[in-house]
Amino acid sequence: MPQIHHNTHNLKKISIIIVNFNSKNLLCDCITSIFNCSGYDNLEIIVVDNGSTDNSLKLAKERFSMIKFIENRTNAGFAKANNIGINNSCGDYILLLNPDTVIKEDSILKMLEYFENNPDVGILGPKLLNSNGTIQLSCRSFPKFSNAIFNRYSPITLLFPKNRFSAKYLYSDWVHDQPKEVDWVSGACLLTKKGILAQTGLLDENFFMYCEDIDLCFRVKLTGKKVLYFPQAVVMHHIRCKNNSTTLESIKNHHISMYKFFKKHYGLNNHLYNAITCIGMCLSFLMMVIYRKILNIR
Repeated sequence: MPQIHHNTHNLKKISIIIVNFNSKNLLCDCITSIFNCSGYDNLEIIVVDNGSTDNSLKLAKERFSMIKFIENRTNAGFAKANNIGINNSCGDYILLLNPDTVIKEDSILKMLEYFENNPDVGILGPKLLNSNGTIQLSCRSFPKFSNAIFNRYSPITLLFPKNRFSAKYLYSDWVHDQPKEVDWVSGACLLTKKGILAQTGLLDENFFMYCEDIDLCFRVKLTGKKVLYFPQAVVMHHIRCKNNSTTLESIKNHHISMYKFFKKHYGLNNHLYNAITCIGMCLSFLMMVIYRKILNIR
């Protein structure tokens, strides 16, 4: 790993895009953490609001009048809202950042310096921590059809987290303390260059929510660039969910997006293949519904 030299004079401008949808106080905490980051100030912050109704946008505008706010009347989806932010940005670097995150210390500077010193990198993702400080599995291998059964929230993974199929997909079988080339990193905090997006295209707006980060990493790797997990930068990610569990609506949306990913990249161009994939996704969703019913999770 190259040495970190804290010289910000040659580093280019970064545009931080935050898509907000009813994030309440989390959004303000996220923006505050950006301003509290040491060592780097050549940045712009763009908040794209997807029709929030919880007063989160009003609170943020009152506290941070110096940043740019873009208001969508309705929920345009994660991919489209990020694209709106990117198209209104002026930075050489683009950092996609969820509003339920808190950036630690000088993580922005560390990510930028590593990116600048490693031109073979196309996307970089930091170490994500859960609210309790434990490591969040934020980098994965590209999904295969078996992941309909061995995905992050499947009953099999929850009941048998160390099974080799889930571990291979979730990258849970190695210590997350050194930079490592991976297939994809979470869009909760994802750094790339605007020039790279000019090659690959922006986020695919066919993904309303979920899998747009997988799709982008897939396309970046097709250009020959690396996707890198970079744990020297640390971001806390407070995954918002009901009753400390993922909601059925989000699980349904995730399965729909996963099907779109398979269809786009794995050549689902015949009726039999499409039918098998749909059946697999439906079975996976049904398993999760039954599992939640047994545990009385709504």
